[in-house]
Amino acid sequence: MLKKAMILLFLLILFPLQINAETSEVIQEGSAGGYHYQMSMGGRTLTWEIGHEKRKKTF
Repeated sequence: MLKKAMILLFLLILFPLQINAETSEVIQEGSAGGYHYQMSMGGRTLTWEIGHEKRKKTF
């Protein structure tokens, strides 16, 4: 049991965990005729949310 704990500790030291708490910034949004869209940028990822009334798709 001690050997497994030491191996786990060694691996955690070798490969530190990185947690990136990035916030997304809304670049552009709009709506017309029941349709709406929102374009946001989070880090290096561009996200589109497109929807009609209560239905929504994220790309």
